[in-house]
Amino acid sequence: MKKMLSLAAAVALVALVVTSASAGRPEYKAGELFCKVGAKSTDFSAKLASAGAYVKRNSLQRGWAVVAVAPGSERALAKQLGCDLNTLYYPTGINGEFVGTLATVNDPWSSYQLTWDGNQKVGNFAAVQATAAWDVTDGSGATIAVIDTGYTTAAGDSPENLLQGYDFANNDADTTDHNGHGTHVSHTIAEGTNNAVAAAGLAYGANVLPVKVFPDAGGGASCADIVDGVSWAADQGANVANMSLGGSSPCPGMAEALDAAAAKGMLSVCAAGNDGKGTVSYPAASPGCVAVSALDTQAGGIESEQLASFSNYGNEIEVTAPGVAILQATCIDQGSGAQCGGWMLSGTSMASPHAAAVAGLIFAGSASSTVSVDAVRDQLSATAKDLGSAGWDNKFGNGLVQAYDALQ
Repeated sequence: MKKMLSLAAAVALVALVVTSASAGRPEYKAGELFCKVGAKSTDFSAKLASAGAYVKRNSLQRGWAVVAVAPGSERALAKQLGCDLNTLYYPTGINGEFVGTLATVNDPWSSYQLTWDGNQKVGNFAAVQATAAWDVTDGSGATIAVIDTGYTTAAGDSPENLLQGYDFANNDADTTDHNGHGTHVSHTIAEGTNNAVAAAGLAYGANVLPVKVFPDAGGGASCADIVDGVSWAADQGANVANMSLGGSSPCPGMAEALDAAAAKGMLSVCAAGNDGKGTVSYPAASPGCVAVSALDTQAGGIESEQLASFSNYGNEIEVTAPGVAILQATCIDQGSGAQCGGWMLSGTSMASPHAAAVAGLIFAGSASSTVSVDAVRDQLSATAKDLGSAGWDNKFGNGLVQAYDALQ
């Protein structure tokens, strides 16, 4: 029998390895450049050879390639060859609290997700109209790609429709999550639901496609791998891609990849970043992403209109979603072995999958099988609950995503 622990048995708040990008972290991947070879002259290969460099692999984004160079020569050769550094992005989750082992729906922990305590505390799923939306659709038929650290079944309560993904960090089909971040994000979207186990997922009937871009040993995900992840997910027919990751500068090739993915029918949803400042991280700041800030529904409910203290904000913010103390099942190792069970994590990483899941519900609930990316994006914003200043503002964008209203 699985042991159930109450929320009151949660341990103290602890720092996780899945923090946002900070000082001391590598800015770019050593020994690699990301080059737009399609625009180079015919003697580019000769230039590579003379620099002791070579094409390591071609990107799935046409015209781009990863070029291998001697470690330590990246900046000089990027300038010499007209290439970009292979910038690293990091997950945008910031802290966590372990709740217990594997607890409308009958999942034990859904009572926390669906709490409605006036202006004091509102559960993340209650805040976005989950139960009303489930009467319309559970997301069945939609495919949501999670471009992240992978997925582990060891956490339990796996999505009903978990697809075979791909690991771009290791160039193989093993998407096992050795971090826990990607699994938590995937479970916000579609954790097994109404099975009397752990928590619920917001679009629990949707297909989940794990796209692993982070290395097993930790560290950042390279721009080249993220760009390939976006391209590959779109080629697999994903309707939505969630990217709970980011950095301070744009990824070379990302704008093209996002535009190409949208043309293939995939909407990209991205976390705004956790620096607590008025600058949105990339790729969320890219026009091809729906940028999502984090709302704190745990201190004063919704009506207090509190942006999470860590959340970035700015002109690119399109919508907001709950991002504080989000409870889902995952496995996290803080140095003494992985603890699998319920983890409350906070960050714009946790807000973004709420918006991605609602977008998936819109795709699934559409009367048209060919609903456009632009139509879904417009519906996501048009039906959001206005917060802050009347109309759009740079903290909450068009407002808090509302699943049921988005399906009307």
